[in-house]
Amino acid sequence: MGVQIQPLSPQLLPLSDCLMIDHTEVREMSNDDLTLLEEMPYRVTWQCRQQKGYKYAGYPIRQKVALHDYCEDFYFPTDDTPLSDYISKHSDQIFIMADGHAGHEAARYFTSGIATGLIQILNERMYDFSDSKHQQVISELICNLFEKLDREYTNMKIKEYQEWLAGGQIRQKKPMDDGCTMVVNIIQRGWILNCNVGDSRTVVAKPSLEHQEWVQCFSSMDHNMMHPEKVHDIHRNGGKFLDMSGTTFLNINVEPPEIRNGKLYAELCYSRLFRPICDEIRQVGCSHRRTLNLTGTMGDLLFKISPPVLTSKPDLTFIKLDPTEHILVVATDGLWDHLHANGVDVQNRTVLRKITDYMEQNITIGSDSDMNDGVFDALGQLCEVLVDREGDSMDELFTMNVQRYDDATVMIIHIDP
Repeated sequence: MGVQIQPLSPQLLPLSDCLMIDHTEVREMSNDDLTLLEEMPYRVTWQCRQQKGYKYAGYPIRQKVALHDYCEDFYFPTDDTPLSDYISKHSDQIFIMADGHAGHEAARYFTSGIATGLIQILNERMYDFSDSKHQQVISELICNLFEKLDREYTNMKIKEYQEWLAGGQIRQKKPMDDGCTMVVNIIQRGWILNCNVGDSRTVVAKPSLEHQEWVQCFSSMDHNMMHPEKVHDIHRNGGKFLDMSGTTFLNINVEPPEIRNGKLYAELCYSRLFRPICDEIRQVGCSHRRTLNLTGTMGDLLFKISPPVLTSKPDLTFIKLDPTEHILVVATDGLWDHLHANGVDVQNRTVLRKITDYMEQNITIGSDSDMNDGVFDALGQLCEVLVDREGDSMDELFTMNVQRYDDATVMIIHIDP
């Protein structure tokens, strides 16, 4: 089944140039939006906040300096997105987040293209995520969508470099070789479909039996440098691994996934991916000196020039929900990498504990009365706490005295069945 993708105009995805990006205005809903909400079989409440990356420079007086002109993280939907752009006519809801690196173009492009492609796929027919045949069909469509958009972006960048070479290689006009992570969550009746490329993370949680805390029931797997399947694919495709300083190649014993049996490559923690120069790279004209600390991305021309070293194929996980409320915490590494806690499970518990503590003071988990009215405000305030890494919660959550803070985006979604 083919889907013709007409991506959203990039102008519909706003560029953010302020340090703290606070989206708190609730737009007035149209009659069509209100009708769509009334037909929903469940209620979803969500909030998202961002903080643009910055660093401290100067001595003896430290000054906060932005890392780049615009935030390189993008998410969808935004506050002014019509409901019909992210809720299908079959009541599937789409939430997307991308963390850009080396620029903002890729994150903007893929967020737009995947949002457009997914709503078209979900509007074409009603999928039942509990049916294994339906799971197979939509998984294939989504993987094809990711890979198709990645090829298109690669070809677009190759054309930009060819024009740059033909135009005299003016340094100021050199194209951007950027990429991004991509995480998608599709919420359906009693199910979530999580799609993940890169190290932006989704955590799904539900109340404990006593309704006293949020407990994890799913976490996506980061495509970091320790990922067993991705490391094997990179090694097989000719990629090399450098130490964290980028000066020494690491010789490791890379095993087939069926032998590795899910064991992480701890020896590659903090390593970086390097691609040796070849004729195909020379012909394109991009630099082969770039390194990367991810094993799965969207974009990143250097690593996608045929024959590619990296893949854009997402991990897909169908998550069956219990008949109770759930929350999803979706965040870029600007949150996870700045936490005191080390290790995915400990990081996830730390964030869920913060959410539990806050909700205990403001709303009652499992309570029906005025639940969603309180949840909307609480989610927004929680997102603000989690992206403001030098705010009031710094001591209890984040590492202190850091010189550089990456862009951070946190979205929290509450599902009320």
